[in-house]
Order: sequence, then structure tokens, then C-alpha cells
Amino acid sequence: MATVETGKSSGGPFAIGYWKAGARGIETHVRYGLGIVEYHWGDLSVSHADYMRAMNLVGEYPGFGADPIDGFAHLAADLSGPARGLLDCTRSDFEAMLRSVDDLPRKWLP
Repeated sequence: MATVETGKSSGGPFAIGYWKAGARGIETHVRYGLGIVEYHWGDLSVSHADYMRAMNLVGEYPGFGADPIDGFAHLAADLSGPARGLLDCTRSDFEAMLRSVDDLPRKWLP
């Protein structure tokens, strides 16, 4: 099941897509290119960036490119490569990963 919300705000037009299969889902935010990516399992969620940090993985997303579709290609490369385990994990694996995210040092802007 997929749902899309679109709108316009002070930063310009945007779209939020949500793809769901059972209790699991992927949420994407787009404004001039792919921005926020979050994975959900019921009421639990984690951003792509936090997942990659917690699992000590290096991927292609967000990457850089001249074409707004490049962000989606980089995300697809991560999900078929280093982040593949996220798509195959169990609920208990997902919960354990979230505990690892909670243990990460917080990122602060300078």
C-alpha cells in the first residue's frame, strides 16, 4: 500500500510518500530531491542516517548528483547493498538496532 501527501510551504512544493507492507513501512520526503528517509515498524521508527550510523555502515545515500532522482538511486544502492539487513530483519532485530541508535552520541550542529 502506498500513500502520498503533497503540498506547498515556505520552502516550496513537497511530497511525502509512505509505502507499507503489514506493520513495516518506508517514509520518504521530497523537495527538489530526496530528503528524509525513515523506516517504520508499527510505532517504532528510525531514520536512514541513524540506521547506517548504528550499524556502522557506509553507503551512497544521500550522495550528490545533478538530477533529483539521484537520491533515490543512492538509497536503492544502500538497500540492495550495505543496508540489505534492514529489509530482512525481524521485529526483535529492529528493536535491538533501535537500542544501538539510542546509544549513539548525539549529533550537534556547531
